[in-house]
Amino acid sequence: MGRFLALAALRDAGIEEDEFSWGLQKNLLRFCEHNYDRRGHGIWEMRGEPALFAHGGP
Repeated sequence: MGRFLALAALRDAGIEEDEFSWGLQKNLLRFCEHNYDRRGHGIWEMRGEPALFAHGGP
């Protein structure tokens, strides 16, 4: 979700969105939607069975 925070920070700083920014945001959300429940080894942990790695959740 850090990418969304970076895009929000740019908007807050007065940087106008361009023809690519909305498509980027939609594709990032689509990726999250399709991969949220996907089990994996995460980026740091390789031991054990694949698990859910969702940061910032409840």
